[in-house]
Amino acid sequence: MYELSGQRIRQVLDFAVSSDLCALKKGKTQVTSIATPKGAVKGVLNNVDRHVLIASACCKRASAVATWLRDLSDGYTSFNLDGTKDFSAKRMPGPFVVNEEKPKLLR
Repeated sequence: MYELSGQRIRQVLDFAVSSDLCALKKGKTQVTSIATPKGAVKGVLNNVDRHVLIASACCKRASAVATWLRDLSDGYTSFNLDGTKDFSAKRMPGPFVVNEEKPKLLR
């Protein structure tokens, strides 16, 4: 699981995921698909508040999704999913932070 946070995180995810974030109310979750250059990855988004969401994806692909989102935030990669280079000045709204969430132990 990854915590996604930032002033414009919802704007970023409007471009990067397939779900309707306007319909995602605080404290609720929704199934989504995250587009990456290596294909779409199914996952779940949990709306913590206006600027923080928790994303989880298939264990085998979770780190690739986190890396892709971090690269988008930093502007190190093109958003062109076909792999073509992008030399334009357009970038994802950001920056935003992608932090790994540590599992909480139940007592």
